[in-house]
Amino acid sequence: MQMIYLIIILLVLAIASVVVMELPAFGAAPKGKRLKRIKQSKLYKKGQFRNISHTPSITEGYSPIKVTYDFILGKKHPLLKPSKAIPSVYTDLKKLPKDQDIFIWLGHSSYYLQTDGVSFLVDPVLSLYGSPFKYFNKAFKGSDLF
Repeated sequence: MQMIYLIIILLVLAIASVVVMELPAFGAAPKGKRLKRIKQSKLYKKGQFRNISHTPSITEGYSPIKVTYDFILGKKHPLLKPSKAIPSVYTDLKKLPKDQDIFIWLGHSSYYLQTDGVSFLVDPVLSLYGSPFKYFNKAFKGSDLF
């Protein structure tokens, strides 16, 4: 009987995962011209991009099981979050001189770059959370100015 409950729970989790991954926040599979351009990249092999250098998805010395275990039990490494607010300055991007080369960290993994009069917004996570879901991965104090 317990095995049936386990199978039902795993099935529900699998279905929920598929439904969640189809949310607009996760984007869509590339198609058309974009897919063609992606496939022409020398870094695109066997259906995915490959990093030029070794880039582990989990910090070396940890395993997915340990990370999941620590997350469930609420264990936090003391250096996981800054001990105080990150020093920051609100910048009005519209008022920046167009003839200057500029690099601005916007919080999380987001950057604003300006060079030769061309502006780039890199990895725009412009919310109070570094996650598509509220209450997960809340922005550090000081990086939450918007």
